[in-house]
Amino acid sequence: MVNDAVKPYQTKGLYGERGIVRRPFMLPIPMFDPSNPVHRRLAELGKACHEKASRTKLTKKSVAYRRREVREALKAEIDEINKLVSQLIGLS
Repeated sequence: MVNDAVKPYQTKGLYGERGIVRRPFMLPIPMFDPSNPVHRRLAELGKACHEKASRTKLTKKSVAYRRREVREALKAEIDEINKLVSQLIGLS
């Protein structure tokens, strides 16, 4: 979700898109508030993703393919994270 929000500001380089450096920090991302249920759910999802990713069996050698394998394993969690973040920063 954050990637999509900063994509219009990226420049095209020799090796693909780049140049976002500080753009994600320009989004209205609030400080963590443990009393906010959305924040708590995002923290739970982050922990669950970390644990699930560490158990994911990677079958490919290249980093790009391994990243894809992990993204596929975490698809449901990533979808929920994207929805919650969109709601949190007002992009939905």
